[in-house]
Amino acid sequence: MPTSSFFYKRSSSVITFFTLAIAIVCFEQFAIGSQQFTRASGTFSLAVTIDLLVVVPLLWYFFMVRKARLPLVSVIPPLLICFIIASALLPAANHRWLGYFEKVIAVAELGVLFYGVVKIRQIVRAYKQSALVRTDFIFNLTKSLETILGKSILTRVIVSEISVVRYGLMGWRSRREVNPGQTFFTTHKSSGYAAIFVAILMILVTETAAMHFLIRLWSPIAAIITTVSSIYLVFFLLADFVAIVKRPVCISGEQLILRVGLRCNTEIQLTNIKHVVAVKNYKNAAKDFCNARLIGCSPNILIELYEPVIVKGLYGKEKVALSIAINIDAPQLFINSVQSACPSAANN
Repeated sequence: MPTSSFFYKRSSSVITFFTLAIAIVCFEQFAIGSQQFTRASGTFSLAVTIDLLVVVPLLWYFFMVRKARLPLVSVIPPLLICFIIASALLPAANHRWLGYFEKVIAVAELGVLFYGVVKIRQIVRAYKQSALVRTDFIFNLTKSLETILGKSILTRVIVSEISVVRYGLMGWRSRREVNPGQTFFTTHKSSGYAAIFVAILMILVTETAAMHFLIRLWSPIAAIITTVSSIYLVFFLLADFVAIVKRPVCISGEQLILRVGLRCNTEIQLTNIKHVVAVKNYKNAAKDFCNARLIGCSPNILIELYEPVIVKGLYGKEKVALSIAINIDAPQLFINSVQSACPSAANN
């Protein structure tokens, strides 16, 4: 299935589910406020409970698990949310059926907890096996999660969030993620990205403090949400910078491994490289062009391919690319190394 078609169908499934779920909640609220509910509250309470705790989770299963390819366990959060909504909508005197469902949910939570413990052990085991072959935290984590949980947008979101925490808190103490014998190229030194990174952090910290006090005058809750979001952005940028330092571009055997922090990952067979050239102020508006430059920097290397590759980004985002522009600290050495490993790249 083409990547663009897959993401289109996934987006359609998400929109359809939330449209139907919101419509059901609105209908239930209308029904509870009607005179008919007062006359037959027992029957209506059962109907409302079934709609919210059975029908909506079934819609999630059909549109999000079957069509959007989320794991089956993902049905638990919407079920809990629907239980909370039902508890809020139904009068306290009509919570009889909710009490039965509450017991079922408690048993399900125990099952999910046991399932999670078993899966975590399997994931750790799979990660250790993958780490024996390749020194790359994100690659190994993705591979282990997809092996145990399957490929899905939820799996990729989990990978992204764990990676942010890992590189943000412990990344500085970790070693550079390069296997023995690999040729690697850093991407952050000659571009001056460290100075740009510090400048961005200073601006964010200053603006966050100012915005917090201004928004607080209007809404304290909105001010807290804005501040927490800004703090997360700062933490993400820190984690991304650490990942840029620790995850350089590598030539490994017959592969070119392109890694740009947390935001860009792909593997290219050297025989698939049509040519690699130095560029300056390069721009390209083509759909199959991927600009993997650092923030605030201009790319200095352009790689063009015979066959497109999938460039993986944050939170499951993918882009089909036939040409990729990146920053390399030693561009000529990089070009020579690629052409030496793949002579066909030098003849085009």
